Amino acid sequence: EIAFRHDSWNNPSTTWLYSDSGHYNYNSQQLETDNTSFTYSTTWNNYEKVAYTYDASGNTITYIKQSWHNGIWGNKSDYVATYNTANKPLTETYQTGGEGDQAWLNTFHFIYSYDASNNLVLEIDQVWDIRSNKWLNLQQDGRTYDNNNHLMTDLMQSWNSGTGNWDNYYLVKYKYDVFGNKISQLEQSWLQSWQNYFQYSYSYDANHNNNTLEITQYWDANSNSWANQNKYLYSFDLNNNTTMFTS
Repeated sequence: EIAFRHDSWNNPSTTWLYSDSGHYNYNSQQLETDNTSFTYSTTWNNYEKVAYTYDASGNTITYIKQSWHNGIWGNKSDYVATYNTANKPLTETYQTGGEGDQAWLNTFHFIYSYDASNNLVLEIDQVWDIRSNKWLNLQQDGRTYDNNNHLMTDLMQSWNSGTGNWDNYYLVKYKYDVFGNKISQLEQSWLQSWQNYFQYSYSYDANHNNNTLEITQYWDANSNSWANQNKYLYSFDLNNNTTMFTS
């Protein structure tokens, strides 16, 4: 168990006064199992506690936060997750609970899919609908990769409950040099067709390690061309530490 206490300085009394404290507990794998925090008035009072559970690989499978209210611990928020054999999350569910209310209420649900290399290829975000008592699609994020596992496209879509289809709203495209460095990022928004929005270009040092130049441009619909917005210059020492940044 590890504990802490925070005191604040009181000028009129020229002394340190208790403010808040807490303690943490860990299991044999040195993973935090729970923590409790307290506030001080004339005595120490319960404030908030958090408890964690893990699977055999050490992945967090539950996270429960409770707050002290009217003499009892009341549910505040809850997180439940599942994982694949590569320890990548497959689902995440978030719930909330009213102060002093022991009933959990669903809020958000996330579903993840991966390719054979365990790259994230699809994320579906859902929200709980209390009227139908079920999860409803909210948005999804689909990704593609090249043979070197570089992210190539990131397509974001929102759920259209009227048509029952996914509607495009944002697309990001990436390009890389032969050394695997990202050299461009094109962002487009959907308005009956893909419209240019932002573009980023990157340059690297002679060793192809450090990003020395980044240029940001926005699409000027009036001139139908890219317009410069920002330029960032970076310098590095022999240990690849940043020594200068200019914008």
